[in-house]
Amino acid sequence: MSRYVFDHAPLDEVIFAVDFSAPELRSIAFGLYWENVSKRFPIAEEERQPFAPVHEELASGELPMLRRVWFESVDHTRLIQLQAYRFMFNWRRKDSEPYPQFERVLREFQEEFAEFCTWAVDYSGGIPVNASRLELSYINRLDSESGWTFPPKQEPLVRALCPLPEGFDEPAVVSTYLIYRRAIGELYVVLRPYHGSSESAVSQFEIRCWSETKDSVSLDWFNEAHQEISNAFLALTTEHAQLQWGRRERDANV
Repeated sequence: MSRYVFDHAPLDEVIFAVDFSAPELRSIAFGLYWENVSKRFPIAEEERQPFAPVHEELASGELPMLRRVWFESVDHTRLIQLQAYRFMFNWRRKDSEPYPQFERVLREFQEEFAEFCTWAVDYSGGIPVNASRLELSYINRLDSESGWTFPPKQEPLVRALCPLPEGFDEPAVVSTYLIYRRAIGELYVVLRPYHGSSESAVSQFEIRCWSETKDSVSLDWFNEAHQEISNAFLALTTEHAQLQWGRRERDANV
């Protein structure tokens, strides 16, 4: 559990993802699954590009992958994404809704994934869900409200992610993709700038942890991944930014 919480962190989205090798889901499965969750996720969309397979590429002449479908809550803050080999559960910030904290979102993911697994066994005639990869992503939106400007007008929010050549100042535009190998898997750090004026500049600061697994989905892994992401966020953002985002000690009784 992270030592700190933030009253108004720039967090925009949290994503839990599980890749699985079995059972294989065909087009009809998406509609059948939606019948199970439509009361909680009544908004369905099918116009989403699928994520490319993690471990293999489509062979020449093979049919295209099934599209990725969205099942969305009425308030648009919860989202299930499903395709042939992947289950994803998202929390997304909408308007001024505060982040409900990781522990609550983890419980929601656990409940939704457990229900999906039960449904998948029934759908497949007894084939259990065999997980092959676990992933946790935190996506932060850096904009004028969070103190982000282009070029920077004050102390930067994010530390220099790469060593600078001698004689070079910190660049005004940063686009960085880094990989750290950790005991529980790999940690990706991505900083993507978006076009915009000084007052409307937006960048996406993503920290993602993933690991291969054999058959099981471990909640302990997600807790450890959350700790790794929290540590990376604290190490890669400046003291100035953290105080601006309302950093405070976590209540020991919570």
